[in-house]
Amino acid sequence: MTGLYTEITNFLPYMSGKECRYCMDAFIEAIYKFEEEYPEYQLTKYGEILKKYGIEWEFESMESVNVSSMDGQGVMALLMAAVRADRFYGGTLMGFQEKGCLEKWVRRLLELDE
Repeated sequence: MTGLYTEITNFLPYMSGKECRYCMDAFIEAIYKFEEEYPEYQLTKYGEILKKYGIEWEFESMESVNVSSMDGQGVMALLMAAVRADRFYGGTLMGFQEKGCLEKWVRRLLELDE
């Protein structure tokens, strides 16, 4: 049985290593595919969702988030915000990866699937 976030959590083995940069395009595609398949998550409004959690759409605020009690919409909004930030400021997504944020966020999705 696969979970709701399986297409994203399948990237977990690559989140902590240098090989992550080679799978980043596919990871980004998985985030956008989730957004298309689950419009009820309203990920196009990721900024509003982050605000609901008291998170600003900037690196330091997003990096310091404790996701242990966040729901899937909140975690997916973090991922979408990171992907969108990378589009405007190239390298942002890899910055989140290097700080361990992507792995932490994806691990939370895996917990939610269990």
